[in-house]
Amino acid sequence: MIKDKKTKFLAIVVCAILAFFVGRASFNGIVKVITRFNGILKNDEVTEEPDTKEAICPQYRPEYHYGKVSYYDRTYCEKHNPGCRTVSGEVFDENAFTAACSYNYQLQTLLRFHYKDRVVVVRCNDRGDFEKYGRVADLSKEAFESLASPKKDEEVKFEVVSPKYEAFNQYRENKGLPKIKRNEDLEKSAYESAKAIHEGERDWNHDGYTDYIRKYGGFWRFTAENLARDFVNFDETLSAWHLSRSHKENLQSKKYCEIGIGQYGDIWVLHLGRRE
Repeated sequence: MIKDKKTKFLAIVVCAILAFFVGRASFNGIVKVITRFNGILKNDEVTEEPDTKEAICPQYRPEYHYGKVSYYDRTYCEKHNPGCRTVSGEVFDENAFTAACSYNYQLQTLLRFHYKDRVVVVRCNDRGDFEKYGRVADLSKEAFESLASPKKDEEVKFEVVSPKYEAFNQYRENKGLPKIKRNEDLEKSAYESAKAIHEGERDWNHDGYTDYIRKYGGFWRFTAENLARDFVNFDETLSAWHLSRSHKENLQSKKYCEIGIGQYGDIWVLHLGRRE
Protein backbone atom coordinates (compact mmCIF):
# COMPACT_ATOMS: atom_id res chain seq x y z
CA MET A 1 0.00 0.00 0.00
CA ILE A 2 1.33 3.42 -0.98
CA LYS A 3 1.32 5.78 1.96
CA ASP A 4 3.27 8.72 0.54
CA LYS A 5 0.66 11.12 -1.03
CA LYS A 6 3.03 12.39 -3.74
CA THR A 7 4.00 8.86 -4.78
CA LYS A 8 0.36 7.81 -4.73
CA PHE A 9 -0.59 10.77 -6.97
CA LEU A 10 2.15 9.93 -9.50
CA ALA A 11 1.04 6.31 -9.57
CA ILE A 12 -2.54 7.38 -10.33
CA VAL A 13 -1.34 9.66 -13.17
CA VAL A 14 0.78 6.88 -14.74
CA CYS A 15 -2.13 4.43 -14.56
CA ALA A 16 -4.45 6.97 -16.15
CA ILE A 17 -2.04 7.57 -19.03
CA LEU A 18 -1.60 3.84 -19.64
CA ALA A 19 -5.36 3.31 -19.56
CA PHE A 20 -5.85 6.13 -22.09
CA PHE A 21 -3.43 4.69 -24.65
CA VAL A 22 -4.62 1.10 -24.24
CA GLY A 23 -8.22 2.26 -24.56
CA ARG A 24 -7.43 4.40 -27.60
CA ALA A 25 -5.69 1.53 -29.40
CA SER A 26 -8.63 -0.78 -28.68
CA PHE A 27 -11.12 1.84 -29.83
CA ASN A 28 -9.23 2.45 -33.09
CA GLY A 29 -9.18 -1.26 -33.73
CA ILE A 30 -12.93 -1.49 -33.18
CA VAL A 31 -13.56 1.49 -35.46
CA LYS A 32 -11.54 -0.12 -38.26
CA VAL A 33 -13.48 -3.37 -37.96
CA ILE A 34 -16.84 -1.58 -37.93
CA THR A 35 -15.89 0.57 -40.92
CA ARG A 36 -14.86 -2.49 -42.91
CA PHE A 37 -18.02 -4.36 -41.88
CA ASN A 38 -20.25 -1.48 -42.85
CA GLY A 39 -18.53 -1.31 -46.22
CA ILE A 40 -19.44 -4.94 -46.88
CA LEU A 41 -23.03 -4.40 -45.78
CA LYS A 42 -23.42 -1.44 -48.10
CA ASN A 43 -21.84 -3.30 -51.00
CA ASP A 44 -19.32 -0.52 -51.46
CA GLU A 45 -15.64 -1.04 -50.92
CA VAL A 46 -12.49 1.02 -50.80
CA THR A 47 -8.90 0.02 -50.31
CA GLU A 48 -5.49 1.59 -50.64
CA GLU A 49 -1.85 0.73 -50.13
CA PRO A 50 -0.44 2.74 -47.20
CA ASP A 51 1.90 5.62 -47.88
CA THR A 52 2.64 8.66 -45.78
CA LYS A 53 4.26 10.72 -48.52
CA GLU A 54 2.56 12.98 -51.01
CA ALA A 55 3.24 12.06 -54.63
CA ILE A 56 5.33 14.34 -56.78
CA CYS A 57 3.49 13.92 -60.07
CA PRO A 58 4.37 15.47 -63.42
CA GLN A 59 2.23 18.51 -64.09
CA TYR A 60 -1.02 17.50 -65.75
CA ARG A 61 -1.10 18.36 -69.43
CA PRO A 62 -3.80 17.42 -71.96
CA GLU A 63 -2.61 15.20 -74.79
CA TYR A 64 -2.88 17.40 -77.85
CA HIS A 65 -2.87 16.32 -81.50
CA TYR A 66 -2.53 18.49 -84.58
CA GLY A 67 -4.12 18.36 -88.01
CA LYS A 68 -6.09 20.16 -90.70
CA VAL A 69 -9.87 20.39 -90.79
CA SER A 70 -12.56 21.56 -93.19
CA TYR A 71 -16.36 21.43 -93.13
CA TYR A 72 -19.37 20.14 -95.02
CA ASP A 73 -22.87 21.54 -95.24
CA ARG A 74 -26.29 20.26 -96.23
CA THR A 75 -25.80 21.07 -99.92
CA TYR A 76 -22.58 19.05 -100.13
CA CYS A 77 -24.18 16.22 -98.16
CA GLU A 78 -27.23 15.98 -100.42
CA LYS A 79 -25.02 15.97 -103.50
CA HIS A 80 -22.89 13.05 -102.35
CA ASN A 81 -25.29 11.29 -100.00
CA PRO A 82 -29.00 11.84 -100.79
CA GLY A 83 -30.97 11.79 -97.55
CA CYS A 84 -27.82 12.82 -95.61
CA ARG A 85 -27.81 9.72 -93.44
CA THR A 86 -24.56 9.59 -91.43
CA VAL A 87 -22.66 6.40 -90.64
CA SER A 88 -24.10 6.53 -87.10
CA GLY A 89 -27.62 6.45 -88.53
CA GLU A 90 -28.40 10.07 -87.68
CA VAL A 91 -29.51 12.55 -90.31
CA PHE A 92 -26.78 15.13 -90.87
CA ASP A 93 -27.50 18.56 -89.38
CA GLU A 94 -25.16 21.34 -90.50
CA ASN A 95 -26.11 23.36 -87.40
CA ALA A 96 -25.20 20.63 -84.90
CA PHE A 97 -21.74 20.35 -83.37
CA THR A 98 -20.76 17.10 -85.05
CA ALA A 99 -17.99 15.90 -87.33
CA ALA A 100 -16.94 13.22 -89.76
CA CYS A 101 -13.88 11.74 -88.05
CA SER A 102 -11.15 9.32 -89.04
CA TYR A 103 -11.32 5.66 -88.03
CA ASN A 104 -8.80 6.45 -85.28
CA TYR A 105 -11.78 7.64 -83.24
CA GLN A 106 -14.87 5.60 -82.46
CA LEU A 107 -18.28 6.98 -83.31
CA GLN A 108 -19.65 9.18 -80.49
CA THR A 109 -16.12 10.17 -79.42
CA LEU A 110 -15.92 13.81 -78.35
CA LEU A 111 -13.10 15.96 -79.77
CA ARG A 112 -12.21 19.42 -78.56
CA PHE A 113 -10.68 21.67 -81.26
CA HIS A 114 -8.62 24.78 -80.49
CA TYR A 115 -7.88 27.54 -83.00
CA LYS A 116 -6.58 30.94 -81.99
CA ASP A 117 -8.80 31.95 -79.06
CA ARG A 118 -11.74 29.73 -80.08
CA VAL A 119 -12.66 26.29 -78.77
CA VAL A 120 -15.41 23.91 -79.94
CA VAL A 121 -16.35 20.39 -78.92
CA VAL A 122 -17.78 18.10 -81.57
CA ARG A 123 -19.17 14.57 -81.53
CA CYS A 124 -17.96 12.10 -84.14
CA ASN A 125 -21.02 10.72 -85.91
CA ASP A 126 -19.81 10.20 -89.46
CA ARG A 127 -16.91 9.12 -91.68
CA GLY A 128 -15.49 10.57 -94.87
CA ASP A 129 -12.71 10.45 -97.47
CA PHE A 130 -10.99 13.59 -96.15
CA GLU A 131 -7.89 11.73 -94.97
CA LYS A 132 -6.60 11.43 -98.54
CA TYR A 133 -6.56 15.23 -98.58
CA GLY A 134 -4.50 15.36 -95.40
CA ARG A 135 -7.31 16.33 -93.03
CA VAL A 136 -8.16 14.78 -89.67
CA ALA A 137 -11.86 15.67 -89.72
CA ASP A 138 -14.63 17.48 -91.54
CA LEU A 139 -16.70 19.53 -89.11
CA SER A 140 -20.29 20.58 -89.53
CA LYS A 141 -20.66 24.07 -90.99
CA GLU A 142 -21.74 25.53 -87.62
CA ALA A 143 -18.81 23.97 -85.72
CA PHE A 144 -16.31 25.11 -88.35
CA GLU A 145 -17.57 28.70 -88.33
CA SER A 146 -17.61 28.73 -84.53
CA LEU A 147 -13.94 27.78 -84.69
CA ALA A 148 -13.31 31.00 -86.67
CA SER A 149 -13.07 29.15 -90.01
CA PRO A 150 -9.40 28.10 -90.16
CA LYS A 151 -7.78 28.76 -93.52
CA LYS A 152 -7.07 25.96 -95.96
CA ASP A 153 -4.05 23.85 -94.98
CA GLU A 154 -3.79 25.55 -91.57
CA GLU A 155 -3.33 23.16 -88.65
CA VAL A 156 -5.50 23.22 -85.56
CA LYS A 157 -4.93 21.68 -82.16
CA PHE A 158 -7.34 19.08 -80.79
CA GLU A 159 -7.76 16.62 -77.95
CA VAL A 160 -9.99 13.66 -77.14
CA VAL A 161 -12.60 14.51 -74.50
CA SER A 162 -13.70 11.94 -71.93
CA PRO A 163 -16.68 13.15 -69.85
CA LYS A 164 -15.84 10.71 -67.02
CA TYR A 165 -12.26 11.90 -66.60
CA GLU A 166 -13.21 15.53 -67.06
CA ALA A 167 -15.82 15.15 -64.31
CA PHE A 168 -13.26 13.50 -62.02
CA ASN A 169 -10.64 16.20 -62.54
CA GLN A 170 -13.23 18.95 -62.26
CA TYR A 171 -14.19 17.45 -58.89
CA ARG A 172 -10.55 17.58 -57.77
CA GLU A 173 -10.06 21.08 -59.12
CA ASN A 174 -13.10 22.26 -57.15
CA LYS A 175 -11.40 20.94 -54.01
CA GLY A 176 -8.17 22.79 -54.78
CA LEU A 177 -6.41 19.56 -55.79
CA PRO A 178 -4.24 18.94 -58.86
CA LYS A 179 -5.62 17.05 -61.83
CA ILE A 180 -4.29 13.55 -62.39
CA LYS A 181 -3.63 11.80 -65.66
CA ARG A 182 -5.75 9.15 -67.36
CA ASN A 183 -3.84 5.88 -67.74
CA GLU A 184 -4.86 3.28 -70.32
CA ASP A 185 -3.44 0.37 -68.29
CA LEU A 186 -5.43 1.34 -65.19
CA GLU A 187 -8.47 1.90 -67.38
CA LYS A 188 -8.10 -1.62 -68.77
CA SER A 189 -7.67 -3.17 -65.31
CA ALA A 190 -10.68 -1.23 -64.00
CA TYR A 191 -12.85 -2.35 -66.93
CA GLU A 192 -11.78 -6.00 -66.65
CA SER A 193 -12.40 -5.88 -62.89
CA ALA A 194 -15.90 -4.47 -63.42
CA LYS A 195 -16.63 -7.13 -66.02
CA ALA A 196 -15.34 -9.94 -63.78
CA ILE A 197 -17.49 -8.77 -60.86
CA HIS A 198 -20.56 -8.43 -63.09
CA GLU A 199 -20.10 -11.94 -64.47
CA GLY A 200 -19.33 -13.52 -61.09
CA GLU A 201 -15.68 -14.21 -61.82
CA ARG A 202 -14.53 -11.89 -59.06
CA ASP A 203 -16.10 -11.46 -55.62
CA TRP A 204 -17.53 -8.17 -54.40
CA ASN A 205 -14.44 -7.26 -52.40
CA HIS A 206 -10.85 -6.23 -53.03
CA ASP A 207 -9.24 -9.66 -52.84
CA GLY A 208 -6.88 -9.96 -55.78
CA TYR A 209 -7.61 -6.54 -57.29
CA THR A 210 -3.88 -5.86 -57.62
CA ASP A 211 -3.60 -8.97 -59.81
CA TYR A 212 -5.71 -7.19 -62.43
CA ILE A 213 -3.56 -4.07 -62.18
CA ARG A 214 -0.33 -6.05 -62.58
CA LYS A 215 -1.78 -8.06 -65.46
CA TYR A 216 -2.56 -5.02 -67.57
CA GLY A 217 -0.04 -2.47 -66.37
CA GLY A 218 2.91 -4.10 -64.65
CA PHE A 219 4.24 -2.89 -61.34
CA TRP A 220 2.76 0.00 -59.39
CA ARG A 221 4.25 1.04 -56.08
CA PHE A 222 0.98 2.33 -54.63
CA THR A 223 -2.57 1.60 -55.72
CA ALA A 224 -6.14 2.14 -54.59
CA GLU A 225 -9.54 0.88 -55.69
CA ASN A 226 -13.11 2.13 -55.27
CA LEU A 227 -16.12 -0.01 -56.18
CA ALA A 228 -19.75 0.93 -56.75
CA ARG A 229 -22.82 -0.75 -58.16
CA ASP A 230 -26.40 0.10 -59.15
CA PHE A 231 -25.50 3.46 -60.73
CA VAL A 232 -26.40 4.42 -64.29
CA ASN A 233 -23.79 7.11 -64.95
CA PHE A 234 -20.47 8.30 -63.60
CA ASP A 235 -21.78 11.55 -62.13
CA GLU A 236 -24.05 9.57 -59.80
CA THR A 237 -21.21 7.23 -58.93
CA LEU A 238 -18.83 10.10 -58.17
CA SER A 239 -21.43 11.76 -55.95
CA ALA A 240 -21.97 8.52 -54.01
CA TRP A 241 -18.22 8.06 -53.49
CA HIS A 242 -17.98 11.63 -52.24
CA LEU A 243 -20.58 10.89 -49.55
CA SER A 244 -18.53 7.95 -48.24
CA ARG A 245 -15.62 9.05 -46.03
CA SER A 246 -13.20 6.32 -47.09
CA HIS A 247 -14.08 6.59 -50.78
CA LYS A 248 -13.72 10.35 -50.62
CA GLU A 249 -10.24 9.99 -49.14
CA ASN A 250 -9.17 8.16 -52.30
CA LEU A 251 -10.85 10.72 -54.56
CA GLN A 252 -9.05 13.55 -52.82
CA SER A 253 -5.75 11.80 -52.14
CA LYS A 254 -2.48 13.38 -53.23
CA LYS A 255 -0.73 10.00 -53.22
CA TYR A 256 -1.60 9.01 -56.77
CA CYS A 257 -0.59 10.32 -60.19
CA GLU A 258 -2.74 8.30 -62.59
CA ILE A 259 -6.27 6.98 -62.82
CA GLY A 260 -8.40 4.49 -64.71
CA ILE A 261 -12.20 4.27 -64.70
CA GLY A 262 -14.02 1.13 -65.78
CA GLN A 263 -17.70 0.28 -66.15
CA TYR A 264 -19.48 -2.93 -67.05
CA GLY A 265 -23.25 -3.02 -66.64
CA ASP A 266 -24.04 -1.30 -63.35
CA ILE A 267 -20.58 -2.00 -61.87
CA TRP A 268 -18.11 0.88 -61.61
CA VAL A 269 -14.43 0.50 -60.71
CA LEU A 270 -11.90 3.23 -60.03
CA HIS A 271 -8.20 2.35 -60.02
CA LEU A 272 -5.59 4.84 -58.88
CA GLY A 273 -1.86 4.30 -59.08
CA ARG A 274 1.59 5.68 -58.60
CA ARG A 275 4.70 4.03 -60.01
CA GLU A 276 7.50 6.02 -58.33
